[in-house]
Amino acid sequence: MRGIDVSRWQGEIDWEEVGRAGVRFAMIKATEGAEGADPCFAANINGAGGAGIACGTYHYLRATQKEDAIAEADHFADVMDPLREEISLWAALDVETEEHRRLGKKKLTDLVILFCERVRARGYRPMLYTNNDFIASCYDFERLTVYPIWLACWYDGGENDRPVRDFSYQIWQQGVTRVDGISGDVDNDYGYFALPEEPEEIRPGDVVRIRPGSRYYGTDIPVPEGVLERAWIVDSVDGDRVVIDRSEDGTMAIDSAVAAGDLIPVGEAEGTPESPEENGGAGEPEAPDGDGESGDPAAPPQSDPSAGETPPDGSAPDAQPDTPTEDPPPGQPDPPTAGQDADPGEKEAAAEEEAMEKGLAAFFRMVFRAVRTALRAVFGRKE
Repeated sequence: MRGIDVSRWQGEIDWEEVGRAGVRFAMIKATEGAEGADPCFAANINGAGGAGIACGTYHYLRATQKEDAIAEADHFADVMDPLREEISLWAALDVETEEHRRLGKKKLTDLVILFCERVRARGYRPMLYTNNDFIASCYDFERLTVYPIWLACWYDGGENDRPVRDFSYQIWQQGVTRVDGISGDVDNDYGYFALPEEPEEIRPGDVVRIRPGSRYYGTDIPVPEGVLERAWIVDSVDGDRVVIDRSEDGTMAIDSAVAAGDLIPVGEAEGTPESPEENGGAGEPEAPDGDGESGDPAAPPQSDPSAGETPPDGSAPDAQPDTPTEDPPPGQPDPPTAGQDADPGEKEAAAEEEAMEKGLAAFFRMVFRAVRTALRAVFGRKE
């Protein structure tokens, strides 16, 4: 799918014309350093969103020390916060200065991770904009493939001639182009991801499932498989922060926050399920509510020309004669929704497993009470 990335260099943009030209998504510069903000950011986000174009953002990194990277990440989030509802894609980090190149692989990688996790803790999805040179020479890149990659690799190939890589990437910045609605050159991108659908409004009492790969709200803690495989009842909603309470089947109880965009609505709860204590279910350890900050991890990657920073003279980075690759991998399927018919054998096995869990829970409670009674008797005699 066709996309572009823009900054103040593109001036005033007619986003309706851009949308009619077939552009489906745009990565828009928000900030640079600890204080700089792109003067066209708000106009570009609002204009693109109003034209039905999915929007992501990016920050141009200047920091070379941890404390400065934290300040820049906070500045990036502060500028995005008033326009959060218009940002449906990633918040990308653009690293490409000579100072960063001289930091060394470990220090630069640590710096990138620190920045990205700080941004994630503010409720955004980090992405790394980088290029072949930085991948090979400047990063411990294996540590960074946990982030979606925006790959800058300029050459005269079409969308189906995307570069072959031993890692996946979600956006390929292929070069410069001309687009109706923009005067002058603009960076040309191809996206290999599914555009987000308009989310259904989620209300307390709704039943939802959590998308695979999600993390608890405001943290870098992945939602475990045991939680992903169940449907959950919504306890409360505060903006895009949704607290899930108990599983629809009544076997687990947690009080955890998840981003609204990571939830798949299933329906409304028919009744209040029993708690694990009431029905003898094993339950799941309580997950964090997402109010804490993630710790200081490590650091990040780099790119060709800064994203969206196509200079007025249209100069391009070094061409890279990459070879074609296969079609982009299909998107990850959503988990099955509650209420789907199950095989009778599977139902029977599930019932047996649930009965076993209840029996084990009752057995361990009995053992615990017996041990507690014995200890009390021992300590009573000593007194």
